[in-house]
Amino acid sequence: MQRFNLHNAPQTPGAEPLRADARFSQPTAVGGATGPGLVRSTLIAGASALVLLVGFVLPAEYDIDPTGLGGLLGLREMGEIKQQLIAEAAADAALDAAGQTASTIDPSALDVEPQ
Repeated sequence: MQRFNLHNAPQTPGAEPLRADARFSQPTAVGGATGPGLVRSTLIAGASALVLLVGFVLPAEYDIDPTGLGGLLGLREMGEIKQQLIAEAAADAALDAAGQTASTIDPSALDVEPQ
């Protein structure tokens, strides 16, 4: 198998041979993961995750809104609905465990708030 040799390659008349650009021949540390830069990026990512958790996830998933932002954006309503569904599922599971159906039990005996 014959290997390609740049010196024996056909030349285009009037064109200079291709050369590697000196700017790209040595690796640089720009954008690389250095110790302090990595710590700073980790702290920024952690703070961003905490803001998203407190501002959006807790109100929408668990009806917990320490900042009030969930109420402004309507996320607390989603959390309230999910909590009601969880309570209804727990009541249904309790009925199934007791061998009863919803039509044979007194609704006032359940520990679930009516809607």
